Amino acid sequence: MCICINCNYVKKCSIYRLIEKHHQQFDINSQKIEKLFIPYSFVININILSKSESRLDWDVVECVSFIEAPGKWLHK
Repeated sequence: MCICINCNYVKKCSIYRLIEKHHQQFDINSQKIEKLFIPYSFVININILSKSESRLDWDVVECVSFIEAPGKWLHK
């Protein structure tokens, strides 16, 4: 599971936007943010879900810039 959803920077984080792009959750170009946050020292796990369909699951599992804010991704 991606730790980003409980991070204070989730709405403006460049790495989370990359993860969402790979999950095809939203169109990155549709959400304009003047300045994206660039996190420091993160680890992304990529798991193979299906070789035949080339399905991958991308998750940030460690990030030095992580600041806990549970449910931050729910707030507008």
